[in-house]
Amino acid sequence: MSLRFLVVEDDPASREFARSSLAPFGIVETARTLADAGALCAEHDYDLLLLDVSLPDGQGDGWLGRLRALSNQAPAVALKAELDADGRRRLVASGFIDALGKPLSAAALREALAPWLGKGAAAWDDSRALSALGGSEAALRRMR
Repeated sequence: MSLRFLVVEDDPASREFARSSLAPFGIVETARTLADAGALCAEHDYDLLLLDVSLPDGQGDGWLGRLRALSNQAPAVALKAELDADGRRRLVASGFIDALGKPLSAAALREALAPWLGKGAAAWDDSRALSALGGSEAALRRMR
């Protein structure tokens, strides 16, 4: 079974890191803005959304609420810089299944997505992420 993911992230390195990390588990589409994400959600059903909560065209938590009002119930994981415990609780209360701090770590992403990725999550290979980051081990360490 191939999963379909949507990564909504305006930072190119974070977006590519998430995309390449999820690629072994299914189809991964990306969007840089909420407008682009909305267009993609109108075209496709997703098994999981990874959604930055601060995007150039709005707040991801408000957008998720509007998406839910349109009967789209795809599970969503929030991505947020400087995430503290109160912020995480607020995001989960607003409809996210989890919230991850940025820079995004491979271990945190793997743990949060394990229920969807199944046994394949245990075999996560950082080589794809390293490739997406232009071979920069320093960038990969920062994202961990």
